[in-house]
Amino acid sequence: MRNIHWLGAGLSSIPGIRRAANNGHNLTVWNRTISKAEHSINHINSPNVNAKKFDVTELENTVDKGDIIISQLSASMHIDIARLCLQKKCHFASTSYISPEIKYLDDQAKKLNLVFINEVGLDPGIDHFFSHLLVQELKSLNLNDLSVSYKSYCGGIPAVPNDFKYKFSWSPVGVIKALNTPAKFIQNFEEKLVSQPYKEV
Repeated sequence: MRNIHWLGAGLSSIPGIRRAANNGHNLTVWNRTISKAEHSINHINSPNVNAKKFDVTELENTVDKGDIIISQLSASMHIDIARLCLQKKCHFASTSYISPEIKYLDDQAKKLNLVFINEVGLDPGIDHFFSHLLVQELKSLNLNDLSVSYKSYCGGIPAVPNDFKYKFSWSPVGVIKALNTPAKFIQNFEEKLVSQPYKEV
């Protein structure tokens, strides 16, 4: 059985960690603070599930060929983890957008028959998946005159109102970066590019 190494035990990691653990996988949860990693698995009574303090050297010494590394660390750390995966011939997954640096590793991963997958969270991920399904279904109708508008919103209702109008369940730095990431979309049949998408909502 392959080993899963889950890096990061923040709020958005907990459901995935618990699902992997409850499905009987060999799972190690790595986190900067060991108590958080232990808390994420404290309800699971299995010798196949354990927690470790995150340390890149220790991770490198622990992973084996064919293992799966799921990185829920800050997006800026993914590239080093992905390079480690190439070196150790491990599979790599993250919920972050595909950076140019990660994209550059794609050919190397394919040559080694490794799966490198990104954008597999809620946003990005499920929102893109359902958008593609919707467009595909619409195209299958073969309509001659197609005038359709589609908007996809993703987020949460804050438990405590704040200036961001958002409950942080992941890196606040990541949220700030996302707020300043330009967006391209089609509105009224015109392609638009906005530098601050949150002002358009």
